[in-house]
This record gives sequence, C-alpha cells and structure tokens, in this order.
Amino acid sequence: MNYLYIATLYLTFSSTANVNASVLNNRGVLSSAIEAESPQQSSSEWDQQLTNATHSEYLQQKRGVSEPKIVKRDGSKSERALFRMLTGIASTVWRVAPVVYRDFHQLDYNEQYRVSFNKNGTALGPHSKYDFEFKDYAPDVFEFIRSNFEVDEDSYVESLTGNMRMDELASPGKSGGTFYFSTDKKYVIKTIHEGEHKYLREILPEYLAYVKSNPNTLLSQFYGLHRIKKWKGGKKYFVVMNNVFPPQNEIHQTWDLKGSTARRYVDEDEIAAKPKKTQQDVNWINKQMRLHFGPKKAEELLNQLARDAEFLRKRHVIDYSLLIGIHRIGNESVAITPSKSIFHADNGCFRSTNANDEPDDLLYCLGVIDILTYYTAWRAVDSFFTSFGIPSHTLSTVQPKTYARRFLKFIGDQIQPKSSEESEQNASNAETNDSSVNSTEISTDITTSSSSYTKNASSELAESLSPMMPNNATTESATPSPDTTTMPEASHSTRKVRGAERPFML
Repeated sequence: MNYLYIATLYLTFSSTANVNASVLNNRGVLSSAIEAESPQQSSSEWDQQLTNATHSEYLQQKRGVSEPKIVKRDGSKSERALFRMLTGIASTVWRVAPVVYRDFHQLDYNEQYRVSFNKNGTALGPHSKYDFEFKDYAPDVFEFIRSNFEVDEDSYVESLTGNMRMDELASPGKSGGTFYFSTDKKYVIKTIHEGEHKYLREILPEYLAYVKSNPNTLLSQFYGLHRIKKWKGGKKYFVVMNNVFPPQNEIHQTWDLKGSTARRYVDEDEIAAKPKKTQQDVNWINKQMRLHFGPKKAEELLNQLARDAEFLRKRHVIDYSLLIGIHRIGNESVAITPSKSIFHADNGCFRSTNANDEPDDLLYCLGVIDILTYYTAWRAVDSFFTSFGIPSHTLSTVQPKTYARRFLKFIGDQIQPKSSEESEQNASNAETNDSSVNSTEISTDITTSSSSYTKNASSELAESLSPMMPNNATTESATPSPDTTTMPEASHSTRKVRGAERPFML
C-alpha cells in the first residue's frame, strides 16, 4: 500500500514538472498566439499572458519595441540599481489605465502594486536580469498628476526606459540622494530616504489638490513614487520628477537660493574650474545678482511663490529653495511654448522684462525644490548643536513660519528690472557677439574680497527678521487673485487661503 502511494505522488509531481517545462520552453508558440489576438485586449488579459511570457516579449508585444540594452558599466552597483528602477517603471506604468479626475479616496492613496522579478521568470513575475521586488505607490493618483502636468504616458516611459541609460549625479546637498537624468533630460529620478517617502505619501492628497488648483505652481512635480528591494538586501525609495531646466535651453548659470547664509557659499576656485557649478546665496549677494523682472512679471512670480510657501508652511516643510537656471538669449528667437503654466511659456522658461514690461535678454528657469524636509523638534535640537556659534537667523533649520517669511523676503528683494536703456544696450551687444556665452558675462564682477563674504551676506539677511514687504512689491501685488486662492483640501472641501491679508506675512 505504501509503495502504491509513493508511486502515485511521483507520477503526479513528474507530470506537473513536465507541464511547467513545456510552458517555459514554448514561449515562441505563446508569443505567436499573443500576436494573433485582438490588439484591444484588457489589462487583465495582458497580465495573464505576462505570467508565462518573458519581460522582453511582453514589452515587444504590448509596445511594439524590443527590450533596450544596458549601456552603462555592466555589473556596477549603480547600474544594478538603475536597471531595477527602470525595469520596474516600464512594467508598472503601462498597467495603469488613463485616469479621469474623480474624488480619490484614501484607498487610492494607500494603494500599492507589487511585482517580483526573477532571473528565470516565474508565475508571480516576469523575467529580469536581476532578482528584486518593485513596488509602485498610488499608481492611479500619480497617473492623474502626470496628466495634470500634461505629461504624455508613452513619451514618459520611452524617455525613462528608451535605452536603459541615464546620467548619474550625486547630490551635493545634505539629503545625500542620487540623481539620474533621462537621456533627453526631461525627467529626473531622485533617491530619497524612507522618512521622505512616508511624508510624501502623507501629504499626497493635499499635494494633488494643490497642484490641480494652481497650474502655475513652482513646486516640484512628482510623477511617481516607487521602491525597489533586493531579495537579500535593503530597500531603496525614489521619486520621478520634472527637470526644472528644459533640454532645449543651454543653462549658463545655476543658482540655489534659500534666503539663509550659513554654509551657503561655493568657493570661487570651484566656480572658476566649473563655471556651471550651482552657486548659492552668499555668492549671489556678493556678485550683486538680481532677478530682472518688470512690475507685471514680478507680481506674478511673488504671488505664486507666496502661495507655494504658504502651502509648505502649513505642512511644516523647511529647507526648500528656489532653483534658478539662467540662459542668456543670443541671436536665437524665443518660441512661445503652449503650457498651462506662465512660468514655462517662454520656450519652457520665464523671460526677463525691463521696467516697461518689455522682453529682455534672459530666460529664467525656475522651480521650488527639496520640499520633503519636515520640521521636527529633533531636527531643531540637532541644528542647534551642529551650528553652535552661528547666528540662528542665518541657518536653514528654523521654524516653518520664519523660514517661509525669510525666503519670500529674500527673493522679493532680489527683483530689480533693467532700465529701457540697459535693455537696448544688451540687445545691441547680443547682435554683435556670437551666440555662445561665457557664464561670467551674466553676472557682475565680484567687488568684495573673500574675507567679507559672510559679513556682507549676514548683514543683508539680518533684516529678514523684521516683517517687511519686498522693496519692489506693493500690498496689491502681494495679494493673490480671487480666482486662485481656493484650494481643495484632502477632504475635498474648499477653504480660502488668506484673502485680505498679504500671504507674505506668515
């Protein structure tokens, strides 16, 4: 009896193994069957076919393209992480059907789609070069955010995964994250800490409501939130965002401004070696740089920054900054870009104007970045001990209300339009010069010695403690227009955001 039982089990497992081997060894037959199917197949049907087809076949059948090859140094730690990121994005973004705006519920924000990748391919996931697990957070919500920012899904996936290659840049900031730029420079992948990932998920309902009701927002545009996990390793969280600098414009100078001066200086020797290196507040002050906008554009910029800063202040966010890319217009014409945002209308940027609101010779590419730093008591204590002896009003880690007020005042004080005579002189110079521009032509020569950097910057920023309006802004210009001051909250109710008060005065 025992022998008969054992023989029965052996035959059962043998037949099952033969069936599985037959399925895995006849993917060519399955591919032919898939191609013979109607092209209008549901997502669930594709998912069922994906269980037996390889990842390469799935992409080729559904998208009509072959799986791209890795062109980075094969086998490196960075290459493996990038491969996992892009493979997961390519496999999950296509699963989400176009989402029409609806009243998203908490289940939508909490949704997590998980897929496992295996070198050999399994019934639980497609074939992959490495073993790992990929998780996609709130896919429907982020799909709608992408459509809200006019991001085409096909272009989005192709830009990120077109040849599985991206330019890597280690973050020079305190976050320690890594940036990956798509080959067409449209999108940026940034690795983030687990705390930042949790905070973004927490404020996601409010973020969605805000960006939907504020098409001109300068806040970072989050297109996706994901996680990769090795089978025997740690987790890595990352977000996909817009690139503040459009690829069609050469950026001659880059600035990162917070309104604080402590540790906000880049050595001039580094700048001389790398003219396009990102400079900071103290460099800006000592080079006497200005944002050249006439009254109309100055009002538009300050009003939007005030709304963005108010949104961040309510969520207790600090340490954000205004990223500025400057392109000097030579002989080229500036195209009018169809865009929902006025700050992307001038060939993807915001053109400078003179005192008469006439177009000038600079393009400013603007964005408020690093908006996931949450202010806590522990962060304040840590800043106190690590910055002992430094004036508190010059630090980045201050209370959100103080940070927002200082940030807005500093940016407002930097706006100074050129006179009509200066604009005409610059235009004539541009006609006689070659279109290639040295980055030092944009800024004024440094007139202060290096020993006085911190002293001058601190004295200029010390005034930010007093609640004053920016020098070139009036009460009317600082007040948001009525049609843009309502914002649906997470509960989808509406509430006015400082109607009669100046939003600068937080």
